[in-house]
Amino acid sequence: MQNLFNYLALALSAILVVFPPPSTAQPPQNPGAEALLRWKQSLANQTIVSSWIFNQTNGNSSASSPCNWRGISCNAAGNVTGLNLAYTGLQGTLDHLNFSYFPLLLRLDLKVNQLNGTIPTNIGLLSNLVYLDLSTNSFSGTIPLSVANLTKVVELDFSRNAIIGQLDGRLFPDRGSSQAKTGLLSLQRLLFQDTLLSGPLPPEIGNLEDLTILALDNSRFSGPIPQSLGNLNVLDPRLPPPKSQKLRDELDSILNLAVWCLRTDPHSRPTMYDASQVLEMNAGAGRESPELVKSVREGVDELPMLS
Repeated sequence: MQNLFNYLALALSAILVVFPPPSTAQPPQNPGAEALLRWKQSLANQTIVSSWIFNQTNGNSSASSPCNWRGISCNAAGNVTGLNLAYTGLQGTLDHLNFSYFPLLLRLDLKVNQLNGTIPTNIGLLSNLVYLDLSTNSFSGTIPLSVANLTKVVELDFSRNAIIGQLDGRLFPDRGSSQAKTGLLSLQRLLFQDTLLSGPLPPEIGNLEDLTILALDNSRFSGPIPQSLGNLNVLDPRLPPPKSQKLRDELDSILNLAVWCLRTDPHSRPTMYDASQVLEMNAGAGRESPELVKSVREGVDELPMLS
């Protein structure tokens, strides 16, 4: 009996050698690529992402790299650093795009498409993101508070979407602390045009020290304009910085006057005469140049009397 078992085991081994089990080809282990493919499956059949496939023909691993897929860019190490499918007519949601697999992503540009659903909470995991543009889609819901983790984002554009709710002050840096660690610390361009966002602007928005563009038109914001906006650097970044402290002081005064003119209550806004008085007072303190005061005075003299 023992000899019979030995014979059967030997015969089975020979069969396995001659007829090995069929190979099940597995795609290369690339978490980022696999995350993109899972998202692709949720987008149905769209030619925009038809190049997103694993191709192992002749063992060509380069053909399997997501770095060769449409809209994907990578660094020298092969890590995904950019996802740009703007103006492609892409349809679907971001629900099945797991952002945790893209820790080195620098650019996410999906503007002018037909994406819908909510902005996922895990978008806040893109800790190295610099550019985020989801504008001109059909996103709804509120802005997730996790966006405050995008401390390196320079431009954020959610314009022309059906996003609702109020701006949470925690989205912006808390400059009252010794060193702010969360909030949109690096933001230079913030655009919320043509949205359903409403309510007052949080005073913390004035803590965006590097902000140069703030576009909120055609949304539903209400209430007073925070005086903290006077702290913002709104000069065109293409302009050279003022070389003299005198000019910086003049620009600061003009900016503060501009914020004063934007008060909600018309009766609390300054007249042109008030503005010239402020500038003249500052000139007496050695801040404004006589030429600046004179130009404002001349403008006032040319205007009809306002009631």
